[in-house]
Amino acid sequence: MQKELIHFTQPDSEACAAMEPIIKKLIKDNPDIAYVRVDVSKETELFEYYNSKYQINYCPAFLGLVDGKVQDGHVGIATQHILESLVG
Repeated sequence: MQKELIHFTQPDSEACAAMEPIIKKLIKDNPDIAYVRVDVSKETELFEYYNSKYQINYCPAFLGLVDGKVQDGHVGIATQHILESLVG
């Protein structure tokens, strides 16, 4: 089973900055979760692709995928437990 967490972020967002320590701990504690960070201000084509499918209107936002299929999503600041739950 392949688990992936996609994180949509903006560099000038205080909420996104607040997620940094939580993300670092998540990555350390869960080496089985592939982590993908998408800077919405720089990776516009990738962001537009996901936004057209999932209406991501706020950052931070997260999509959890298992075997390439979206399982769940979350918008806003999240705990590590919430992020882990996005991928099962």
